[in-house]
Amino acid sequence: MRKPRLPHWWGWPLEFPEHVRKRMRQRNFSETDIRHMLFSVRSVRPLDDASRWAVDSELDRRPWRIILEPDPRERLVVVVTAYPLDPLP
Repeated sequence: MRKPRLPHWWGWPLEFPEHVRKRMRQRNFSETDIRHMLFSVRSVRPLDDASRWAVDSELDRRPWRIILEPDPRERLVVVVTAYPLDPLP
């Protein structure tokens, strides 16, 4: 599988606000898991207004989606949320 074309902000530092840290606890994933998923991304596409982006990847052989919001003023990328795309078995 070819690696998708990545946006210009892809290498900016990541920010993990409290909202996503709460989701990490609820959905049993970590900051390290997010970084791993972003390293092995399958697709990247802008959402409706292009201020947020959907990233598809996988974790433990399960498909996941990560929602990112680049902040050009601060030159960082906010991790908004992440969730599995399939239900738990």
